[in-house]
Amino acid sequence: MVSKLEINIRSLLSNCEESVNDTTNHWRLKKHVKSLETMIAELEELSEDSAYKVLSDYKSRLASIKASINYVESPPAPKKLRENRIQNETVESNLRKELLEGSSLRKRPVAEENMGQAMKYYSDYQERITEDMLALTRNLREQTETANKIIKRDTEIVSKSTMISDSNLGSLSKEAEKLQDHSRRAWKCWMWLMLGLVMAIFLFMVLFMKIMKKKST
Repeated sequence: MVSKLEINIRSLLSNCEESVNDTTNHWRLKKHVKSLETMIAELEELSEDSAYKVLSDYKSRLASIKASINYVESPPAPKKLRENRIQNETVESNLRKELLEGSSLRKRPVAEENMGQAMKYYSDYQERITEDMLALTRNLREQTETANKIIKRDTEIVSKSTMISDSNLGSLSKEAEKLQDHSRRAWKCWMWLMLGLVMAIFLFMVLFMKIMKKKST
């Protein structure tokens, strides 16, 4: 069964691989890489030898992300994680022992105070997560509203351009009809003018021939 830690590692690896080509986001990716190093190291401590292939795949993908964003290696932390885990286990064991064996009234407030601090830490952590989610929601809403305004403005501009184009097309059609009508009228005028000129030449030739015939007689 896949643990919650491994699910988080897979999800964060996928997000980093999708964002690796965005150079403006490398500063954030470096933080994610640091978190991945810590989580993979922790998973390695908890996993059995049979999970070597899966861990090797995670490390290989992490190395590829590091190479893409020119990540500078930080000092390894597995030893520190082991020491912290051992220390936490020791503290938990001591607290359990005190509760079971019945420690003195002087020691119990210390344990309760530690539990209260732990609860306060997790409560503050949840509040920070909630605030981050609310901020992300506000940003998404603002971006969506801005995008809707831009789309609405562009749609109005396209509609106005379409109306102007339709109006210009109608005007051009009317002007074309007027030009065609003018051309037809001009052609008729020239036709009648040519016919009149031909008739005038014909009459002139007839009169000229009659005059010449009279002179010859």
